[in-house]
Amino acid sequence: MRVRGLYYEQLKTWLLVFLVVLSLILTYLLWTYKPELVTQDTEAVELNQIGDEKSIQDVVRPSKIVKHQFGETYMVLETDALFNEIYEKLLEADLQDTNGVFPPMDVSTGIELVFPDQVPMNMFMSLFSQNQEQDEFPLDGVDRVFIYEDSDGDGVKLQVYSSSDKVPFEISTSFDPAVLERFLADNTAVPALTVNEPDTDDFVLNQENIYIPAEGVEYARQTYSTERVRPRDVIQTLFPDPNSVRNYRQSNGEFTYTDGTRIFNLRDNENFMTYRNSSTSESASSPTDSIPQTSFDYINNHHGWTNDYVLSLVESIK
Repeated sequence: MRVRGLYYEQLKTWLLVFLVVLSLILTYLLWTYKPELVTQDTEAVELNQIGDEKSIQDVVRPSKIVKHQFGETYMVLETDALFNEIYEKLLEADLQDTNGVFPPMDVSTGIELVFPDQVPMNMFMSLFSQNQEQDEFPLDGVDRVFIYEDSDGDGVKLQVYSSSDKVPFEISTSFDPAVLERFLADNTAVPALTVNEPDTDDFVLNQENIYIPAEGVEYARQTYSTERVRPRDVIQTLFPDPNSVRNYRQSNGEFTYTDGTRIFNLRDNENFMTYRNSSTSESASSPTDSIPQTSFDYINNHHGWTNDYVLSLVESIK
């Protein structure tokens, strides 16, 4: 028994020595290891972009431009080159004295620009060549603007109107009075009518007029074709972790895909889709301020503008 016990102790000793030596060898190999790196092709891979990148001026545009003069109202049609020229000249002008805005004067001659919906103030300010801080201007957003020449010789001024505040403000601009006079003298605009009830308010913008051409206007007919997109491709783009997305079919036939915070719905035989991101990281204080800018930045980052899309409606879903 003593011989067997001695043999067992020697075996453990040699095993321990072996493990210590093996550990030293592995440590040495680890310290002195030099991987054989294979030179990779460093040429950048060009991504397949589905569309274009646009500026904020391309997307946020007025839906109507109306001239007021001599007690008459004229619409500048979107097909008229004057439409784009008026808007571009406005955006080239600098907004001056935005800290000292004051109530507008009662004026009846000028050019009114009507946006399809209220443009958040941060987006409206970013339209101009000289960006202004949002907190310099006391409005939540802008629905309409009115360009006119001050009768006291103070140059061209801009009245801005917010439908939520129900009051216009007036600021000075660097707009060239000669250019404004040329726009007013242009005779390509068509007579216009207002289809809403007349307002007794003296200020043009407060009336929130709805304008239509007084006579029939010819427009070019456009045809659009659609191409079906696989839901899997949309999920890969809209969800950070596509593997966590679950789907089910509702009683009305609508397909819903969700990961708990984002919901993607397909309806009308998969011809229309809606997408909602209810992430708590987004600002809840003024959601309509961030929705248009966030959406614009997201589409731009993916070069996703495949047509001449413009801002049409800002709606916060609660």
